[in-house]
Amino acid sequence: MKALKTSLLGLACAATSLVALGVGLAGAEPSLKDQIDSAKSDAGQLSGRIQAQTAHIVSLTEQAHQAGAQAMVVAAQVERTETRARQLAAELRAAEA
Repeated sequence: MKALKTSLLGLACAATSLVALGVGLAGAEPSLKDQIDSAKSDAGQLSGRIQAQTAHIVSLTEQAHQAGAQAMVVAAQVERTETRARQLAAELRAAEA
């Protein structure tokens, strides 16, 4: 029984010491807590900006793919037009001869 009381007293002293240490550290380093809170806030803001930039990059990539596809369509139209122009020019030369 005496050993149990001594153990409980020791635990109580240890708990009191830990609480006092925690209060002391919390009170002694308010600037550290402020720095941690500020860093968390900055990280949150940066994360939001990164997500916005990523979405913008995805959008620009999609636009670039669409523009590339449109350029291929236009290039094919130009090629058909050039071929037709050569055919008409050949027909005109033949008709004039």
